[in-house]
Amino acid sequence: MSTHGFHPDARHAVTREDAPYLRHGDVELLARVWRPEAPGDGRVAVVDVHGGAWCDNDRRLGKRYDAALAARGAVVVAVDFRCGAAGPHPRGSVDVSSAIRWVRANAGALGVDPALVVSIGSSSGGHLAWLSALGCDHFEPVEVGELLVDGRWVVDEGGDDAPLGVAALWPPVDPLARYDYARNLDTDHGRRLVANTVDYFGTTRAMGEASIADIVGSGQHLRTPDVLLVVPEVDLNVPVEITDRVAAVYEAAGGVVEACHYQGVGHGFGHFDNDQTERFDADVAEWIDRIVARVDGTGEGVA
Repeated sequence: MSTHGFHPDARHAVTREDAPYLRHGDVELLARVWRPEAPGDGRVAVVDVHGGAWCDNDRRLGKRYDAALAARGAVVVAVDFRCGAAGPHPRGSVDVSSAIRWVRANAGALGVDPALVVSIGSSSGGHLAWLSALGCDHFEPVEVGELLVDGRWVVDEGGDDAPLGVAALWPPVDPLARYDYARNLDTDHGRRLVANTVDYFGTTRAMGEASIADIVGSGQHLRTPDVLLVVPEVDLNVPVEITDRVAAVYEAAGGVVEACHYQGVGHGFGHFDNDQTERFDADVAEWIDRIVARVDGTGEGVA
């Protein structure tokens, strides 16, 4: 096993705890930290960004696969962030970048290697994780927060917020296209998606400027991290055409996308036990193993 202790076949007991990591004014945002109980240091860090149509849920949503990744030897940091009408675009993706910097600033206390940080996000969290990882600087600037480092709050002055890669799980990577799709559903679910998208982005112009494919296709990105794109074939929330387009544009721009398609399951399937759960867990773990093997020099990633 590599020195970082992560391996797709490992199965450790895990612990979890909540801790504040970011503050905006008097509002503290929490991270749920999942750790393997086995002794170790310099572990892989996974920053998990929850979904909820840019408005709902919190750091607890990904508990099933967060625990599964911690059992394989990662330290998983699932974060709350600004979202909805109270924290509109681009605040969610800005906070995701802050979360990555928080992990690196507290690497010693967390027991992780600051060079071995990946991100994972479900649904809108996958969009925000990917958007943050691009390093875009063309959005309207928003207020900076404070990070909790060594027990004290310090202004987040920027720094290294680039993950090695992003696992984007069933992500609405084109908010405007998904908004148009949801408007035509004429269902309570569709109306919720429309309302949440408007609450977070405010305007169709803002939705369009947050499209991953449009950002990359127009060269507005600074980075192209490797991406694992998880695509359920019966996704009534994000049409497969949206994810197919982003994969094609990203690869044309020199990025690497590994698309994994899952038959017979729908949006959010990885949150629950089902026929595809075991394969999903293995695919994500093996992708992380390959990503970090390129950096730690072992070359021991699972084929």
